[in-house]
Amino acid sequence: MTMADTAGRRTAGATVTRLRPVARFVRAAPFCVALTAALWVLGAVTGSLLTGPGPKLRAVVGLGAQSLAQDRWWAPITSTLWSSGLPGYLSVTVLLLAVCAPMERRVGTARAVALYVGCQVAGAALTLGTIRTGTW
Repeated sequence: MTMADTAGRRTAGATVTRLRPVARFVRAAPFCVALTAALWVLGAVTGSLLTGPGPKLRAVVGLGAQSLAQDRWWAPITSTLWSSGLPGYLSVTVLLLAVCAPMERRVGTARAVALYVGCQVAGAALTLGTIRTGTW
């Protein structure tokens, strides 16, 4: 065994050691990690990271006063996968990893999904109701 082989093993071992906390985090909160990844991948693929989704995409996936009136029943759910720009993507990422992930570790993945979807739909309904009535 050469010194290069030994050094390579040490480097590989150190890398694995450093990745263990990341792997533990992913195993403990798979929904929040997957949702965060989906948010960034969809934002990048659709060119939405800097300025949010364009008008055509927003018309299909965005939540607004006309969403449900136009039979876009999926809008309360799909709207959670995009943000209005880079500050929104960064804020949502921090919230998902700092708030949603610990909640998922505590209540379990299935309940975390149910809570997330429930809160998203309730928030969307409250938002649409507020827009419709014009009161806050």
